[in-house]
Amino acid sequence: MIKTSYKSSNPVPEILLKEIESQLKNAPVERQMLDRMYDFKVIELPLGYPYYNLENVRTTTACEEYAKKNNLPPDYFSSKNFWLKKAQDHYHQIIFNQLDETGASERYKKIFQENEATQTDKLFLTPDGILINGNSRTSWWRETKPKNIGKVKYYVFDKGYTFEEMTKAILVADEDVDITERYPWFELAKNARTELNQLNSPSKNDLTNIADKYRYGNIPALNQAIDKLELAEDFLQRGYKGFDYFSDLSELGAEKGTQVFSTLEAGIRNSRSDQYKTLDDSDREQIKSDCFFLIADQVKSFDEEISAHLAVQKRWKKEALQEIIKNKSTKVSPSTDVLKRNNKKTSSKQQIKKPT
Repeated sequence: MIKTSYKSSNPVPEILLKEIESQLKNAPVERQMLDRMYDFKVIELPLGYPYYNLENVRTTTACEEYAKKNNLPPDYFSSKNFWLKKAQDHYHQIIFNQLDETGASERYKKIFQENEATQTDKLFLTPDGILINGNSRTSWWRETKPKNIGKVKYYVFDKGYTFEEMTKAILVADEDVDITERYPWFELAKNARTELNQLNSPSKNDLTNIADKYRYGNIPALNQAIDKLELAEDFLQRGYKGFDYFSDLSELGAEKGTQVFSTLEAGIRNSRSDQYKTLDDSDREQIKSDCFFLIADQVKSFDEEISAHLAVQKRWKKEALQEIIKNKSTKVSPSTDVLKRNNKKTSSKQQIKKPT
């Protein structure tokens, strides 16, 4: 993790709120279409004034892991600490370090240092001074201090909107504005699952709204994203060396393992079709466990495939599954069936020995 030098000097909330209220009285109004039409008042504040949104869905997992590694309370990065200077400084460390992973750091350097540009995108603010978007950009400006960035223009939501409504609106804006800073795949899925679990008996309309909010498009895609997330969580719980946190999934290639876990989710889902109806959950569990080992090992020890993604894909191909079905029907001895060795159903909570 890169060490940052910036320390927040945000004004106490009373000073910040007075400054915002003062400017809002005579601020110009601009209409913007996000998920719907909004009227914003436009103000300017010094770069150090706004507070980071500690509940930004882009950093949910990063905050959980940072808190665990630094012995902070599990709910440290939550709304109760929005105004806590230390929490803001810790969050700056988290969000600034994500810039290298997304490639945004080099892009910002080119735009704001080499080309000496000023503000390029709209930043949105709650009426009480919390950044709804622009956390990454703001952290880079504060850390590197480009000479053309001083006071920043903010579009302030009217009072009366809930924090959830403002966040949903900006999810739509961020999806279209800046693909290089897109949310990590597991962050969106984790937040979508949280909302889903808060509903006792979600209706089809509820599911559609959540799928729409998190840009999945439809209910099946939402369910597949959550299944993929839970496969990654299962993998991280298995105790493989070097894979303890979601941040460790960067070792699996672009987008933190999204390709290999998408392949695994699709393979398991497709294996439930009618043509494979003689497969049972213990068969799938064994193939999944084999795939986990291939992912952790990065196919270095065996397999002719050049990537874990291709190796996992091969395990779920029609021919491979049919071979397992054939072996089941002829009662092949476990000693000669590679996918039935130690054929014991592995619990998703069970820790297994780390491969050397």
